[in-house]
Amino acid sequence: MDLFYYLIYFHYNNTLFMIILKIRFILMWLNMIPLFLKTFEVWLFSLSLKDRHILSKKIKTTKLSLNNYLQTTKYKVITLIVTFEILITLLVPNIETISYLIVLAIPSFLLVSWLFYKAYQLKRLHKVNTLMLSIGFLIYSISTITRILWQLIFGRTVLYIFISEISDVMIFAIIFYGLLNRH
Repeated sequence: MDLFYYLIYFHYNNTLFMIILKIRFILMWLNMIPLFLKTFEVWLFSLSLKDRHILSKKIKTTKLSLNNYLQTTKYKVITLIVTFEILITLLVPNIETISYLIVLAIPSFLLVSWLFYKAYQLKRLHKVNTLMLSIGFLIYSISTITRILWQLIFGRTVLYIFISEISDVMIFAIIFYGLLNRH
């Protein structure tokens, strides 16, 4: 999808290009739902292990240990996040702004990176290389932030496209390596 919209960038009018970009981002948010599901499942499970204190107020998170409550909470949070992301995507007014929507995914990538790092520390998930996955998602978060800088420096040029696509391929290679190789 990225290569398609890069190719048509110079050939279509702004309205059609904006519609294609919005479709691209909506598909991206929808494709991230499985990642959100697994990430929030692990995160909410870790919260369920003991009650938390936030600003000296005790929050009863052990209720999350109940499977039905955990599942309901997980789906509510994910539905809220994805709805928010899609709504923002639909409301973006111009092409210059829509490119920065990827920043909304950074907290999710950082959370995934942190969870894989915790799994590495706790020696869990032995079927994958959790350290490589943690590093891969951390680098992807950094790449997402720097991509905005690259676009400001180079504009939408062949050099920008080349740099961003090559860096994505290398980062995804790290993530796939982590998925395919055990500790």
